[in-house]
Amino acid sequence: MPFGYCGDQNGAEHHLLSPISLCCPTDFLPVFYSHGILPQEHEGHEKKLKAGASQVAFGFVPNPSCFSRPFGEGTYPGEIRDRSIRNPVGSGGVPEDKKLAVFRCLSYLCPGQVRHGGTPMRSGCNGIHFIVNPHAATGAVGKQWARIQARARDRLGTFAVRMTTGPWDAFRLTRHALEDGAQIVVCVGGDGTFNEVVNGFMGPEGCVKPDAMLAYIPRGTGCDFIRTVSVPRDLERVLDLIRDARGFPIDLGRLQYRDPRHRPSTRYFHNVVSFGLGGEVDDRVNRTTKVFGGFFSFIWATLISLLLYDKKRIHLKLDNGFDETLTAWNIAVANGQYHGGGMWVAPEARIDDGMFHVTMIGDYSLREVFRHLPKLYNGRLLELEKVRCVKALRVEARSEQRVLLDVDGEQPGRLPVIVEMAPRALSLIAETPG
Repeated sequence: MPFGYCGDQNGAEHHLLSPISLCCPTDFLPVFYSHGILPQEHEGHEKKLKAGASQVAFGFVPNPSCFSRPFGEGTYPGEIRDRSIRNPVGSGGVPEDKKLAVFRCLSYLCPGQVRHGGTPMRSGCNGIHFIVNPHAATGAVGKQWARIQARARDRLGTFAVRMTTGPWDAFRLTRHALEDGAQIVVCVGGDGTFNEVVNGFMGPEGCVKPDAMLAYIPRGTGCDFIRTVSVPRDLERVLDLIRDARGFPIDLGRLQYRDPRHRPSTRYFHNVVSFGLGGEVDDRVNRTTKVFGGFFSFIWATLISLLLYDKKRIHLKLDNGFDETLTAWNIAVANGQYHGGGMWVAPEARIDDGMFHVTMIGDYSLREVFRHLPKLYNGRLLELEKVRCVKALRVEARSEQRVLLDVDGEQPGRLPVIVEMAPRALSLIAETPG
């Protein structure tokens, strides 16, 4: 099945939807492009709008609830099924006279920002688009957004704001922003949101807009990636970096795996993919509260998982000639150095060296695991006798047992898996390279 198509459960193939599809008005949500003004703030600016004192662009994007299942589940994240559009008028199809052919836009800020039949908007708002997950860090981002927005407005001037509401929204909104001419896409959230934004940049042949740059304001439970890259947590410093717009190329990994329904899926990752205990920990963290923060959420989930989980037999094949079946607690394919709320699994990994660092935690007893657990956090993991780390460009893994995946802090599926290096895949705004 060629890329650009995906099939339903009956095997029928369907074209991708256009960026702005033709469907009923109720299948659209409003989006505001402004001097940092959010949709919920629009009502307070109504008088200014009418008077022309406040410049706000208004339009519609497809409602995420139109889709029967989240992206990335059984498909590449960019694939959508035509038949998954929900018809609010009944089961007989969307009447022709109800279809929309024009992306409506009142463009006070950037004249000509009209999207008609999928034609990209002209880049306005300084070419900067914020993708914001208000639910990140157990809702803290939503509470902090007014302050972040005000500081960003002072530093950056005008920009577009797109808020996520559910799974894979950040992917869709990033892709729309790039199609609209964004030069800088700023992710505000945690590693999971950042992963979706990264996937929004990437297509089957690589980055969909190579001249665009990705920026990150880390506000999440774990934020392990910034332990490897030089992206500061301090808001003023990171906004200054975005203003200076100096990007460095970073590597990504491309992952082929099975989703929870055993369907083949593909996605990119920026930090670490692991299988074994890591997937179990992610599954537990994402099903429980994160109110105590990243470190305590992950360490608690790790301790519980250690008591309930058992080692797995995994066949691992690397492009460097390594080809073994081993008993392991966890295997990490690392682009960055840390995952799981501070676990230092690949102390020598770099995000710009074009190589994965594959760390294998071998056949330890439970007592040995607890005795050596501190070494997982202090950088001494590779000193252990039953821990191996090798470099590779391609990794294949399979198991006859149920082995869950950890992908940048999310649990999207299970083995078998193929991981391939995508060197210098996109440009990240940071203080220094690597």
